[in-house]
Amino acid sequence: MSIGFVDTPGMPPSQVLYFSNIGQGSNVTTQFTPVLSAYVTSQYQQTEILRGAIQTPEIWTKDLSPLKETTTLIFARNKVTGQYTLTIADSV
Repeated sequence: MSIGFVDTPGMPPSQVLYFSNIGQGSNVTTQFTPVLSAYVTSQYQQTEILRGAIQTPEIWTKDLSPLKETTTLIFARNKVTGQYTLTIADSV
């Protein structure tokens, strides 16, 4: 049994999770946790599709499930250290 996403209508889905040796009449329970990671790099162009692992450390990772439906993120650069940060705004 596998779970996947349909990228192109009419084409088979791309498998992202695969379960082997599932017997007839068996049940499988999964949990989807939407996690967003942010990276800062000059290795890619805007709208470029990422086809492999990102070769730079992430600056932020967050489980999106507890966030409000509309959430504002603040992206900033520290002028002294040059480091980038991403934080959730209290309210905007």
